[in-house]
Amino acid sequence: MVNIATPKLPGQSTNPLPYWIRRYLSQSSLTQITTAIHGAERATTGEIVPMVVRRSTPTGHVFPLAVLGLWLLYFTAEIGLRLDAWRTPHLAFVALDLAVLAIVAYAASLSYLVQRLLTSRKDLEHHVRLRAELVFGAAKLHETTNATGILLFVSVAERRAVVLGDRNVAKLLPQECWTEVVDLMIHGIKRDGLGRGLADAVTRCGILVAAVHPSPDGGPNELRDTLVIKE
Repeated sequence: MVNIATPKLPGQSTNPLPYWIRRYLSQSSLTQITTAIHGAERATTGEIVPMVVRRSTPTGHVFPLAVLGLWLLYFTAEIGLRLDAWRTPHLAFVALDLAVLAIVAYAASLSYLVQRLLTSRKDLEHHVRLRAELVFGAAKLHETTNATGILLFVSVAERRAVVLGDRNVAKLLPQECWTEVVDLMIHGIKRDGLGRGLADAVTRCGILVAAVHPSPDGGPNELRDTLVIKE
């Protein structure tokens, strides 16, 4: 887990962000998100925690599907060529071709795009929401004094986002209220501007929660006001 408050140690890289998130976030965007949290929580008892994870969906099926797909295309093309040429391919060349295609399939299976294409939308949404629910409890968002913890959850590989609120938030702000907040996060990750998207989502979240749980002084600050990053 990485937080903006992580200190720099001697010999440590000046950029503590994991390599996979650097395309989407910078050090300045972390500060932007923290500033947005402070501003959003100033007028509400809500406790907002933004979190980004690398992926939520298992990917063990992606490589087998990719290699089988390429092999199927290969044999389909090969059959057509051999029928036209009236000759039998040498088995050594076929084996070499299949090995090369397997390497190509493996490289392709590492791509977030290929992983999404070879996973059903239902599975993507199910696993992202499931992980969001798991980390909600692990981050102790259900233990705040006013039961107003809110998780803004983004899963990078799937390009999916979820908003979860504790019981005193959920009963006053149903899931439909969070559509704009979710859209801001997803728009940010699609445009390689996740920092701006999260900051805007936090600000919008603060406006929504302040309408149902206002507080002139923001109430007690029970959770860290930083972006959480997990594998």
